[in-house]
Amino acid sequence: MRRRPLWAACIAVGILALIAAARSVVIVDEAEVVYVTEFGRHVATYDGQTDAGLHFKAPWPIQSTLRLDRRLQVFDVPTQELLIRDHDDKAGTDKPLPLTFDVYVCWRIAEARGGDDAVDRFIRSFGTLERAQSFLRSQIISRLKVELSDVLLAQLANTDDSKIRTEEMLQQVRTRPYLRGTGVAEEEPLSLMQRAEHVGIGIVDIRLRRFNHPVQVRDEIFAKIQADRKREAENYRLQGEELAAQIKAEGELEARRIRAEAEAEKTRLEGKARAESTRILNDAAKEAPEFYRIVKMLEGYKQMFGDDKTQLILSLDHPLLALFKDLPKMSAPTVKRAPGTTPVGAGNANGNK
Repeated sequence: MRRRPLWAACIAVGILALIAAARSVVIVDEAEVVYVTEFGRHVATYDGQTDAGLHFKAPWPIQSTLRLDRRLQVFDVPTQELLIRDHDDKAGTDKPLPLTFDVYVCWRIAEARGGDDAVDRFIRSFGTLERAQSFLRSQIISRLKVELSDVLLAQLANTDDSKIRTEEMLQQVRTRPYLRGTGVAEEEPLSLMQRAEHVGIGIVDIRLRRFNHPVQVRDEIFAKIQADRKREAENYRLQGEELAAQIKAEGELEARRIRAEAEAEKTRLEGKARAESTRILNDAAKEAPEFYRIVKMLEGYKQMFGDDKTQLILSLDHPLLALFKDLPKMSAPTVKRAPGTTPVGAGNANGNK
């Protein structure tokens, strides 16, 4: 039998040694964690955040590795159609209204705390990222149904920031304690974040992408919304008209008050003026009685004939015409003339004026 050369055996051994050496080197990336087991028993965990670089282990099949992405994971929860309570102002009752919710989740493998290996818990619970997402998906859907059962539509969709409960509701999905399984009384209530921590999952955030009415009832809902908005607009219009009528009535009342005050002031001023006029006339009557009589008679004529419409046919002996019949004689003022001049209207020596 022909024997193989010694150099061929050395080459084979060298190749096996190189393969074993290559399988003994573990290069840890910053974006991953490496889970090392020895015959299925966990022996080491290399976190890329703190242990990135070159590490060594026993070759397979003695020790094996499992690599997991340690970066932030994001996935969408399937669209959920849930019933929300909608308050009917007319009936004063709440009625169920279907809405669809689209939620997304941000999570990662939990970080080790106090020497506790969260990666080991994650591997023992799920083993893969897909199984962990399936667990979170089912948990979040059940928690959404519980939280949304107490929420009114007006608390989700409104223009008042103080009434919007979307963020509060999602916060309660993460942090509100609840009983697991059938809800046995002696079991300690746990929140979703606490349950996730127990299995090596760190929930970063849960956000609502959108919510909307299902396609089947969307037209009916929109018609109802339009009718409600028209009714609300009509209510605002009636309130505006009522307020306008109130403002107009108050304005007219104020105008009447101002007008009355002005009339009262006018009457007061006219009375004061008449009193002053009477006083002046009385003073004039004392100093010139004939002049006072004439003035009073002229005032009577003015009142009778001032409208240019009154016509009277009277004789010249009527008392009303006494003023025109017996005019008072007014003496002409004396004019001083210079020496040697002739008074106006006097004749000359020949009898000529």
